Amino acid sequence: MDTALKLGEEALLLTKEDIQQLTRDEIVNYLCVLDVSFSPKDSTVRLNSLLQGAIRNAKRTETDDGSMKHEDANTGSNDSMMIMLQMLQQQMKLQEDRILREQEHRDREQERRDCEQERRDRELTALLNRFGPTTPSGAEDNPGDPRRNIPAKISIRPPELLEDGVTLKSFKRWEASWKNYAQVAKLSEKPREDQIATFWSFCKPDFLQRVRHAVEIPLDTALSLNEIIEQIKKYLKDQRNVAVDRYKLVRRKQDAGESFDDFLVDLRERAEDANLADMTSDEWITTLIVSGVRDEETRQELLSKKPTLSLADTISLCRNHELAEREDKRLSTESAINAAGFKQRGRSRSTNRRIHHGSPKEERLKCRKCGFPPHQTGRLCPAVGKTCHYCGFSGHFSKVCEKQKKGKEAALSPKFGKLKHRAEISFRGQERPVLPIEFHHPKTGYLAKMNAIADTGAQMTVAGKGMLHSLRLQRKDLQNYEEHLVSVNGKRLRIIGGIDLLLKIGDMHCVENVIFCRDVKFDDMYLSLRACRNLGIVHEDFPLPAKKLVEAIDKSVTALGHSIKSTDRDIEVMEKQILQTYKEVFNIKGQLQTMKTPPMKIQLKEDAKPFAIYAARPVSYPLREAVKKELEDMMKQGIIERVGDRLTEWCHPIVVVPKPTGGIRMTVDLSKLNSQVHRIVHNAKIPHDVIN
Repeated sequence: MDTALKLGEEALLLTKEDIQQLTRDEIVNYLCVLDVSFSPKDSTVRLNSLLQGAIRNAKRTETDDGSMKHEDANTGSNDSMMIMLQMLQQQMKLQEDRILREQEHRDREQERRDCEQERRDRELTALLNRFGPTTPSGAEDNPGDPRRNIPAKISIRPPELLEDGVTLKSFKRWEASWKNYAQVAKLSEKPREDQIATFWSFCKPDFLQRVRHAVEIPLDTALSLNEIIEQIKKYLKDQRNVAVDRYKLVRRKQDAGESFDDFLVDLRERAEDANLADMTSDEWITTLIVSGVRDEETRQELLSKKPTLSLADTISLCRNHELAEREDKRLSTESAINAAGFKQRGRSRSTNRRIHHGSPKEERLKCRKCGFPPHQTGRLCPAVGKTCHYCGFSGHFSKVCEKQKKGKEAALSPKFGKLKHRAEISFRGQERPVLPIEFHHPKTGYLAKMNAIADTGAQMTVAGKGMLHSLRLQRKDLQNYEEHLVSVNGKRLRIIGGIDLLLKIGDMHCVENVIFCRDVKFDDMYLSLRACRNLGIVHEDFPLPAKKLVEAIDKSVTALGHSIKSTDRDIEVMEKQILQTYKEVFNIKGQLQTMKTPPMKIQLKEDAKPFAIYAARPVSYPLREAVKKELEDMMKQGIIERVGDRLTEWCHPIVVVPKPTGGIRMTVDLSKLNSQVHRIVHNAKIPHDVIN
């Protein structure tokens, strides 16, 4: 206390120059004595300024007290000094109390932390006791050794539980964490029964059932732990097909938006699954054959074989498939020829002409390769080894080419529904009814915007194989389609699969099941009648003619008591009747009512740049009053509103157009906006087309 009083007296006698020469620690001591608050992070200059201010305040208090008591200089000075000393004593007492409170708080915190640490040590000791004593070697012989009471500072993170459906890759990852856990827990030092029991404890019940019945390892097995793990790995390895893993490896490509490191990690994992390090040259050739074979059915059969076929077996299977397909075509050709084959001896030219150009029954008695009558026994067809000038394939003439016939039939047919064709269809004198359609997946969202053909004669929406790639779909995304589809010419379509997609045109949308077929042109799509109706391409009563539809509407209106016939009433009377009948629609007084429709949406382009003007276009002087009045009327009706101080990225100028009959027409120049938006195709007909 005496030291604090002495420091307080010294502080009051310090001058500015003396304070400048003090060290940081000395300044801190003076500030503590004078009970001045400060932060340890404050600079020395800041502490210097705080000390000077505290001394000035103390001297000012001394001067004020002397003037109030009106005593002589010596007596006032002594009284002020006593008051200052009393204040310092009170401050020192408060400071000591604060220090005591802080010390008590620290003691309580330390006691709480010690209790928490002791609780954790007990839990860790109990956990380690499950696997045996944790004391050092030799501690059991000395019960009084204090090291027995010291818990081991070790952290063990057990692996996750094994569940049914685990793959070989997942089991290998789990095995790595299991080995770390077993090493830390010193599981190898335990008896075999304890090791196996510990392993079973990390298996879920469904996985244990599979181990018992599929892997055939009973829970009370006599095998060691390593043998159990090896048998489980062997079972999981037999469940996978290495041919499929190798096929996925060679077909793996970096996806859009995928980083190179993610691609590299997945590639190396696939290489590990495919046993790339142990592959021989024959296995490499086998994998390339599976990946590059053209026939999809052959590839599926190669991938379904277990165990994986050798190179010789793979080559044999591919050759047998190709030979079987070739023989099937040959046998079908020979059976048709043999059914109609007979000798034509002694027939005149006119008889041959009748056979060749006779009835439809006789028309079928021709060779399908060359188009001539059936050949004599042992005589080769002249089309053997010849090349078709239409399709480019060998073995037949162009006049009997099936593709050429289908192309001609498609060109002559006015229908588009589910056509089976390979040749290009030629539309003479007319254009195909093509519409831009937005395709959305119900789960992943927007796919693409593609053109489709409106075919009101089609019962199902079909698309070619190329549309799969255009819509960023794969075969695994398609569902099997069990029903049979037939084209216009009666041929059965070869279906790849189907999928439900959301089709949109403007504000119209519908969910349609799209069937992908091999016989439809590569990138064509034909919309069914149901899709055309739901998208508003045709009206609901199609194929009822529009004129008949208008007559039906007129009859319904007449039945309601609103007989409106343009032939019976002149324009003025009709206008009055319409205004009176639908007066709530043509009411122009007061605020304009809002239409009960979905809000309009403007779809901006991805790289759209906002456009705004910050100065109004000048309006010619004769039109200013009319423009002002029109703007006020539009604000009253709720059509427009003031922007005020709001920040807007889009602002377009108005264009004032005088009307020939007087007045003005207010328009907006939206040319800048139109260049930045996706244009929507509106399929609504004009009123003239609807009523005619």
